[in-house]
Amino acid sequence: MKFLNDNLTDEQRESLGKKAGNLVELLKGGFNVPGGYIIRYSDKYSDKDLLESIEKIGGFPVAVRSSGQLEDLGDMSFAGLYETFLFIDNLEDLKSSIRNCFESSQGERVKDYLSNAGIEKSNEELYSQFSVLIQKMIDPFCAGVAFSINPLDGIEDHMLLEVCEGVGEHLVSGEVTPNQYTYHYENEEIIHKNIENSKVDLSGEKLKSLAIQILDIQAYFNTPQDVEWAIDKNGELWILQARPITTIEWRKDLGELTDADLKDGGISSAVCTPMMFSLYRKAMNTSMPEYFKKLTLLPKDHPSQWLFSCYGRAYWSAGNVKSMLQKIPGFNEANFDIDLGIMKDYGESGPKTTGQNPLTLLRAIPVLIGMEKEFKKCHKEHLDFSNFFEPLENKYHKLVNEDLSKLSDNDFSSDFLSLINVLFLHTETSYYRTIYNNSNLQTMFNEYLEKLEKKIGEKVNTIQLLTGLDGVSHLEIQKDLKKVKAAIDEYGENSQEVKDSVNSFLVPHFHHGDRELDITVPRWGEVPSRVIEMARNYKETSSSSSNSYETEVSRVSELIEKNGGLFSNRIYKKFQNKLDFVRSYLKLREKMREYSTRSYYLIRKFLLEQDRRWGSRGDIFFLHIDEIIDLIENNTSLSVYKGSILYRRKQYRGYTNFEAPNDFGYGRKQTELRVEELDGKIVYRGIACSPGLVSGRVIVAKTLDETAGIKDGDILITKFTDPGWTPVLGKVAGVVTEVGGVLSHAAVISREYGIPAVLNVSKITNLLKTGMNITIDGDAGAIIVETE
Repeated sequence: MKFLNDNLTDEQRESLGKKAGNLVELLKGGFNVPGGYIIRYSDKYSDKDLLESIEKIGGFPVAVRSSGQLEDLGDMSFAGLYETFLFIDNLEDLKSSIRNCFESSQGERVKDYLSNAGIEKSNEELYSQFSVLIQKMIDPFCAGVAFSINPLDGIEDHMLLEVCEGVGEHLVSGEVTPNQYTYHYENEEIIHKNIENSKVDLSGEKLKSLAIQILDIQAYFNTPQDVEWAIDKNGELWILQARPITTIEWRKDLGELTDADLKDGGISSAVCTPMMFSLYRKAMNTSMPEYFKKLTLLPKDHPSQWLFSCYGRAYWSAGNVKSMLQKIPGFNEANFDIDLGIMKDYGESGPKTTGQNPLTLLRAIPVLIGMEKEFKKCHKEHLDFSNFFEPLENKYHKLVNEDLSKLSDNDFSSDFLSLINVLFLHTETSYYRTIYNNSNLQTMFNEYLEKLEKKIGEKVNTIQLLTGLDGVSHLEIQKDLKKVKAAIDEYGENSQEVKDSVNSFLVPHFHHGDRELDITVPRWGEVPSRVIEMARNYKETSSSSSNSYETEVSRVSELIEKNGGLFSNRIYKKFQNKLDFVRSYLKLREKMREYSTRSYYLIRKFLLEQDRRWGSRGDIFFLHIDEIIDLIENNTSLSVYKGSILYRRKQYRGYTNFEAPNDFGYGRKQTELRVEELDGKIVYRGIACSPGLVSGRVIVAKTLDETAGIKDGDILITKFTDPGWTPVLGKVAGVVTEVGGVLSHAAVISREYGIPAVLNVSKITNLLKTGMNITIDGDAGAIIVETE
């Protein structure tokens, strides 16, 4: 027997089943949980042991419940499949209830449930993975279930609460119709209620108190929770059970949203602070309408909001963007989505397209002319972006290096506001402008290639045409790490030569870090020891991707010459010019990303200094940038936002481990994992992003910290990459990610390293295990796994 308040190891707690294990965790977190103990099937105990244990938890009456290791597994809850016995008040009934509870693990309902989920368990396994939980019985005035996020509409600011008189089992079993409330956490108000029993109509204060507890439980477990609770006849709140919510209907109130290009190394790769979200929102809400105005696509009643915060991540409005791009002849929603890695089930009607006919072409002439002008203008302006950026960057670097704390409050505030409103905003909106143009240019180039393929009679390998880019800034990290590695090998890690080499490395790379778009994480310039760690594990890449590019261009040239007729020279020249421009834009996008990263380094330093001056110990990261500007300009106390900061901190923690959707909204449906069996092998399908065929050992690394065990020839399986992963990508033989498209970071870097990459393979980090052997085909977008 084990008691809930015993000092249990992680292994002991897991062996007690999910329900009991979670109650142990709740007790450790300071939540009010009835006393109890757990009996495993293999435990030996006497009547005396049972009675002594009952006395230890407060005496009869007690409740007897299941606690299986199989319960509450991911999207499986086992709700209502096991027996529960309440108000047990004597030894004989207790023994009978324990016995019947164990026997319920063998019931047909349980076996059918497991069978439908594809799980096979013997009777002995079912017994061994099942425990019985005996708890002090709470005699409740009312009880119920609270969902920390409303699972019916996916709005995370809302708690859904169901309440009944007496014990909650009446509600769970469907014996009564409960009172139902939808409560807004931050506004502290009831959004909706349906009262069936006026005796248990909870007041505003009681709801507020309960909501605080539910939000705290979500934050404690780092993911939305389904919580069973009770309020006893003395008014005391008790937590009876907490488990992850298994099913959520994603939001449909904000249109079609996606985290494409924000997850693969972006702010949506993990839970995002309100500060970082607000910086992105400020830049996007400025740049997006400006961009569409340049293209004459912006309607008078255009949306003001282009970026939204949901589930602790940022999502942009793909629906609004597509509605404007649809005015362009030849627009193909599927091509747009593939380039960005957006997953969508188009249904029977298929992806939206815009035909090319005289009427649509006539209407679109101003748009097409505007787009071509914008491509060239943006390209020309941003090639010389250093003329704007570097003088201002040098000014702020000087302030940082001379110690910001020495500035007066007035001078510091003035410089901080200038950094945000001048350097950051122009840099970030210019970067976004490059991204928008690059995406549209890539889409138009793909449409051009489709027409070219009809003329030459064969498919063109677009991925190979995008390899062999020179001057990509993130590849310079790998080259410069080689010098640090050489110094370590020759002089030893603690030598002056290595310190000098690290300092030389940091001159161009100080602003980079392991998670560059998490502004709370230090950059390499702040933790130089991280450079030595990376250099220690450095592996020189000998492969080159330039041959793939040259080979494909040569092949297309021959096909044009063979099938192009009298105009073959003109066709080839047009092909090469378009290709050169597309490749140049890809390099420009990476260059502008570099300027963006450098500006975030400066913002981080100023935020840390402002936080120090306010004495807020990290609170600044839970404000929005416009709120900070307001506080500085009006010399207002930070206490104005005390409640918002507390709420945002809890929501941030509450979604830290949450598996958020990539794409959602009205009419959207998540695309299922594409998997098939071929010649006795399992084949997972994704987006082909870098050519090549390689076989090797799998290493699954969901975070950068998990990459230490990578060996030569390994194939990296991960959720996403960002520039901080660049040294890792230089060591592996191939890459598979859960998100991303042909224009994302992992795709660009893999092509330059000449290693195959397949991206956008849903849940692949859970399907493959470290040590497995697989083959990835970067041309076909396939991962091949040998079946056992």
